[in-house]
Amino acid sequence: MKNNKILLAIMTVALIVITLITSAQIPTAKPEIKNLPIAIVNNDNSQLTTNIVDKLKNTLEEQGTLKVEILDNKEQVLNEMKSQNYYGALIIDKNFSSNITKLAAGGKEQARIDILINQGKNINVSNQLTNILSKIVDNIGNNLSTQTITTIKEKNVPLSADVALSLQKPIITNVEIVNGVGDLTFGTLPFFQITWMASLISAVILFINYNKKTFSNKLEEINFKMYNIIFMTINSLVIGYGTVYLIKWILQVEFNNINKLGIFLSTASLVVMILIYGLANWLKFAVIPLAVLLMLFSLPLVQLAPEMLSNFYINYVLSWTPVKFIVEGAKEILFFNGNYFNSNTEYLLIILLVGLMLLFTKFKTNKYI
Repeated sequence: MKNNKILLAIMTVALIVITLITSAQIPTAKPEIKNLPIAIVNNDNSQLTTNIVDKLKNTLEEQGTLKVEILDNKEQVLNEMKSQNYYGALIIDKNFSSNITKLAAGGKEQARIDILINQGKNINVSNQLTNILSKIVDNIGNNLSTQTITTIKEKNVPLSADVALSLQKPIITNVEIVNGVGDLTFGTLPFFQITWMASLISAVILFINYNKKTFSNKLEEINFKMYNIIFMTINSLVIGYGTVYLIKWILQVEFNNINKLGIFLSTASLVVMILIYGLANWLKFAVIPLAVLLMLFSLPLVQLAPEMLSNFYINYVLSWTPVKFIVEGAKEILFFNGNYFNSNTEYLLIILLVGLMLLFTKFKTNKYI
């Protein structure tokens, strides 16, 4: 009977693990972009470009793929991209309509629409968005080509071979990468994975040592836990800066803000260690599979843009997992020149307080002295 209960427990745990990990993979199986925010700047402000922008905005929002907002100039777009408000943008040149008119009259200078891609916001999305925006510009060019040639023919104006050739591709474009990732094409996941696993192992070893000890009173136990916190603080600096320099050395990549990133990862490491130690204070060694599951469950989700996830994952998973705050905080420092103390750091400090509460609300002994 006892063996049957153990087998049943094993199968139940296995099913729970399979369910959790599979549910985390669902969004990555068929990721679909929905309402991805982009900006459009119409420097021309002619009737032609105004009609193009209005029609494009309505069409894209009806399709539900991209959410378009109209901004005043490129500088505003760049500032908004640094604040991670847009994934990309289309910049219509101020001479757009006049160049189209000149092409129809035999001119050689093409109209221009530039594409801006906020690569640092999400590397995977940036590649997809480059293709999407390039196709949009091509469609605009094809429509203008057809309309212009039709208008010329309707006016019975001879269409020379040179003009026809120029009108086949009336728009040129240039893709400009904003907040680029440089050598870090793998993103920030390696920084997180090393920090998380090193912190997890450190916390478990400290808990094993704590679990073996006996204390005569609470004060003695509190002093021991405080000693461990001091050690974890020192160890977090080793993990944080060690992670930065190991990735830089082993992967042979160059990046700025090494000290900022080192301080942030050290903070993240301290948070993870205290959280794991605090949870182990209540759950014992069940915290190990729990921490591993949390990492495996969260990793596929943090790689996707929020616009690719359902409200369930955004509101009930990513809203609280420390994995997101570590990944996003490192991204803000590496790709957006952010400070080590940012909004993600604030959330990590809240998690730190939770870990401390878990650590100091349960003791082995009830004696105070």
